[in-house]
Amino acid sequence: MRWFIYSIIALVLIVLQGIITTIPLLIGWVLYIAVSERPAVVCFFSFLAGILLDSLTFHPIGASSIFFICMLLLVYLYQRKFEVKSVLFICAASFVSSLVYQYLFGSVYIFQSSLVNALFASGIFGINRKINPKF
Repeated sequence: MRWFIYSIIALVLIVLQGIITTIPLLIGWVLYIAVSERPAVVCFFSFLAGILLDSLTFHPIGASSIFFICMLLLVYLYQRKFEVKSVLFICAASFVSSLVYQYLFGSVYIFQSSLVNALFASGIFGINRKINPKF
């Protein structure tokens, strides 16, 4: 049931990012799922979300998927060194990932939209902490 909810939210974020805004909101959502679920399922989920995002934004098909997989690889690599289930890590990882993503895909207002994306990801993570204290 939770993967159905994750998928619906991801579809809404893909449509928002592809049609309405240039802020990469899906990065924050993928990071949130990466720290809360199993790695194999998250990689498959982010790959499919990247394909859908590329088809909606007219990027080369698979470019966002490769970026998401590399981002997840770095998150899982640093999972043993840092406390990844913290708001600070989610905020910093979302900010840096958003900066790199927007630089690679040629967006404008990179710093401002990365800041908004980091606040979005931190907000999602903070709300989940309040709802589910065991997390």
